[in-house]
Amino acid sequence: MGDLHAPFSGSWFEPARPSAPWDTTEHSFNTLMEHYERLVFSDDPDHDFPKLDTFMGFDLKLKAMTSAYMELMAAINQLNLLNVEAATAAFAEADLTSLELEPAKDRAESDWPQVIDTNIVEMQRSEAYLSAKSEYVTCLTRFQKQYRALLESFQEYNHMPTLSEYEDLSKTVHELKRDIWAMKKQQS
Repeated sequence: MGDLHAPFSGSWFEPARPSAPWDTTEHSFNTLMEHYERLVFSDDPDHDFPKLDTFMGFDLKLKAMTSAYMELMAAINQLNLLNVEAATAAFAEADLTSLELEPAKDRAESDWPQVIDTNIVEMQRSEAYLSAKSEYVTCLTRFQKQYRALLESFQEYNHMPTLSEYEDLSKTVHELKRDIWAMKKQQS
């Protein structure tokens, strides 16, 4: 501790400087983020990946999950664009120059929702929508798979049971119950 006349002097008040690369949590996090940014934002197609698996594969799985997430967001945006275009198509084609607000109010309240609904239903039957919906489902499945792989790696690294282990255990218990039920049925 410092002297009584200078209570905030001394090594206990000064921030600790890491003596080794992994001494502080902040330094560890910053190192992880540097590797993540290097992997995710690398423009070099011949980019060398780390030779040592420093993060138990987290960095590569994080990159795969991030790429899958970006593809999922692009697919969602494509679906949203088709919906907005279908909903606004009726307004884009309407001649609003001679429209008077009060007399048209009742007609607008009854006609426009029907026109919009019709446009959206037609759009949902189009090949563009079916293609965009298919791409969305594919991207969602890919993202869920990558997210699960990253999460299971984290769980394994921290000695936690994984979802795959729970599913396997649940399947085993179900099969045992079925076998016990069949045995009871045979005995009676």
